[in-house]
Amino acid sequence: MADEKSDDSEHAGVSKWLGWGAKLMRWTGPPGKWVLRELKTRAIFNQSKEFHRVLHCLRKIPHMRNGANANSKIFAIPPSLAVEICTSFRSLMANILELGEQELHCCLKMMVQQDGGDRVGTIGRSDPFDHRPQETSEEESHLVANNTVWCSLLGRPDESHQWQVFSCFSCNDLQAHPLEFKCDRKDWQRFYRSALVFPLRYIHNENNSHFVTVGFLAFDSPKPKVFGQVPDIFKYKDAWHQYHQKLNKTTAFHLGAILADTLSVLMRRDFDEDGKNGELNEQP
Repeated sequence: MADEKSDDSEHAGVSKWLGWGAKLMRWTGPPGKWVLRELKTRAIFNQSKEFHRVLHCLRKIPHMRNGANANSKIFAIPPSLAVEICTSFRSLMANILELGEQELHCCLKMMVQQDGGDRVGTIGRSDPFDHRPQETSEEESHLVANNTVWCSLLGRPDESHQWQVFSCFSCNDLQAHPLEFKCDRKDWQRFYRSALVFPLRYIHNENNSHFVTVGFLAFDSPKPKVFGQVPDIFKYKDAWHQYHQKLNKTTAFHLGAILADTLSVLMRRDFDEDGKNGELNEQP
């Protein structure tokens, strides 16, 4: 926990120094203000361009039924559009985190309810692809019970812990938790070391503490410590409130949550009102 405290103070220190730098530029008069204006304009331009790309993809969702597989429970979005959305999400997040195309990946996953147990299936991955199997059919979906990420976001037990319902799974070094992190992909270490995963949820009724989880938006990287100051969920698995307080201080969390919530709203109409196509949860 001591490390997390130092991270917070370090983050606050950077913000303070940036504020002082801006004041100094303004104090120098027109030349300083011109430099400050150019820095702001360039930063806003880069992010606005990436956001525009994201919105351009998302506006296609209302028309997605034309290309979706009507006979499949897993394909809520046509595969080509899912790839496009994941790629735009990855590009936006990577731009903020200063990561290259192969240093960050994004994938979209949906819940699949089957008699043998609830499963999670992938409907799209960001381009360029890494070498992990595509696994985009119902037969290639994975049991929820075999994966710590899904269990932590659904409030279910895995082999190591009875999880509460968390709003985000964040870990900057999965390999540091070999006994706690469960994943039925045998060679997962080849593909990801850092992970930031968000549930796709919608409100079930007027009581905002009740919601349905229908899928997940996942960002991962083969490199450690790529998501900045996000807290390690394994260190806070029994401290729900402290964990979410730490998350709320990080840019990566807020950006990912915006993308996940927007996607959830746009996909809402394709899931039953009674929540039978998802997992009904209650927020602590």
